[in-house]
Amino acid sequence: MRVLFLGTSAAEALPGIFCNCMHCKRAIEAGGKNLRLRSSVLLNGELLIDLSPDFGCFRVKYGLDVSRLRAVLITHTHQDHLSPQILSYNSLSFTEKALPLKFFMSPYAAQALKQARYERKDFWKHIEVIEVKPYKQYRFDGYYITPVEASHNQPQSLLYLIEHGESRLFYATDTGAVLPRAEEFLAGKRLDIVCLDATSGKNHGKPTRHLGFMDIIEVKERFLKMGCCDEDTLFLATHFTHFTGMLHEEIEQYFKPYGIKPAYDGLAVEK
Repeated sequence: MRVLFLGTSAAEALPGIFCNCMHCKRAIEAGGKNLRLRSSVLLNGELLIDLSPDFGCFRVKYGLDVSRLRAVLITHTHQDHLSPQILSYNSLSFTEKALPLKFFMSPYAAQALKQARYERKDFWKHIEVIEVKPYKQYRFDGYYITPVEASHNQPQSLLYLIEHGESRLFYATDTGAVLPRAEEFLAGKRLDIVCLDATSGKNHGKPTRHLGFMDIIEVKERFLKMGCCDEDTLFLATHFTHFTGMLHEEIEQYFKPYGIKPAYDGLAVEK
């Protein structure tokens, strides 16, 4: 499984869209990995997690072949993860050939999709919405997709366990504490890649909102004890906010003793 991190920021991007604080200025000055768009990942060039408002930027930045895109998994309805108006442009008013897409999402997200305002609505002819339930497995063209409960914005938010071939990815953003039932579900399932929410920076996060760096370290320790991970499992932190107040290389040094890597826009990993 190849995972491309299209964006790795929290809702406001980094630098913050309307922010001129010292942390945003440092990020601008340093450039490179310190500049972050809203969080989204692309698996094998064909399976997207979250329809970010920056999707158009992703296509230009990475030269994405959008004709390969086949399905979208939605974690929750916050604007940085579901920007439904983008779908207006998957219509024959704006494209030569509309993409047939499957959307996997909670019933709550499906309702938000239906209620959004669109410039064009004929995109509905080209998409299929699959309302999913936590811990039920869904099969799609060689992928096994299992939604997992998140403690963020309950009960509307989801995490995802995605299996393809011999690889397993656990994508866990946005979320606070990993719920006991979620850990029980993951126990005994070997994970190759684990992506965890890092919104709260060096502080502990709020259990019902987000994780912080210390929480990520604790989650890794628990997962190792549970037997779903080992030293070969790739642990990645994502969903960074400018309030963290650290440049990318500083975050790298923070996590280095714990064998955890901070993701950055354009990072591609394969397991």
